[in-house]
Amino acid sequence: MATKAYTKYIAATLISIIALLGWFDNSKHFDVERMGDVTCAGTYEEPCEWGYNITLTTIQVYYIQNKNGTQFDFMPEVKDFYNCKKDGRYRFEKHKDRTQHPCGLGWREFDWKTPLTSKYKYINKFYKNKKQEFKIVVFKHNPEDVIKFGGSITKDEFDPYFYGNLNIVQNCKTREEFDTCERIVIHYSNYTFINNKTETNESRQNIWDSIKSYDCNPHEVEYDCVIIGIETDKVKITCPPNTRCDVIGTNWCMLDCFDGDCNYNAKQLVSVLKLPDYIWSSKCIEVSNLKEGMKIKISDFKKSIVRVEKLSVSI
Repeated sequence: MATKAYTKYIAATLISIIALLGWFDNSKHFDVERMGDVTCAGTYEEPCEWGYNITLTTIQVYYIQNKNGTQFDFMPEVKDFYNCKKDGRYRFEKHKDRTQHPCGLGWREFDWKTPLTSKYKYINKFYKNKKQEFKIVVFKHNPEDVIKFGGSITKDEFDPYFYGNLNIVQNCKTREEFDTCERIVIHYSNYTFINNKTETNESRQNIWDSIKSYDCNPHEVEYDCVIIGIETDKVKITCPPNTRCDVIGTNWCMLDCFDGDCNYNAKQLVSVLKLPDYIWSSKCIEVSNLKEGMKIKISDFKKSIVRVEKLSVSI
């Protein structure tokens, strides 16, 4: 009969978060899911967040103790970093302020060493088949920084990055436009009147001003912009011909076009004309999953393939 509960003291010394996940990976009791590379600015408005999930799969309950917590090794150094655990009790409006609550709404700080209350010695309690969600929150010195925080997990080298800001490359039409400026215009008007005292004609002049609007400051304005590619700090990808591309959330999406029509409504045209669905297809992939040399097939009908290229940027 399987043991119903078990208690484990993980380490007697400070342990890295990668080594901690390695321990869970090597354990027969847990299943671990984790993110790959992440593209982020690392600001309070857009923190870098790297998530991992741990699920107990064998016994009923598993208690974790870890006296000295976890450490981080970032290259280059970061401004600040936090361990977090998902907790639905942390849902007050104040938790939206990342300057005061770095883990954010619905999460609490969790350092892998401090028990939830003084009543318990364990730092975390796992229940069978209940997925628990954790994450690392990082704030960078500069949004462009590329931060490495990987290491060795089991027999594989786990090497995640926090990439710098995503650069969206667009192709736009341009036209000349003008600002509206105003100037004061002075008006003059001469008139003649009869002076009743002298009974002679005399001339006088009226003067007044008005404001006149005119076009000024000619400048180029972009319009009808189309996304043609994206660049991270390591790779770039270009939208292939006869394809519409978009960045939707953290996904790079390529939409195969029908007969030159790259509008989303073209899919309805396929249905109206009773054409087979396979001539219409789209492909979305997480930006963080784009790797150098990756080939992405967009359409089985057109056999179109787009390749992820490497940027000439040293990391």
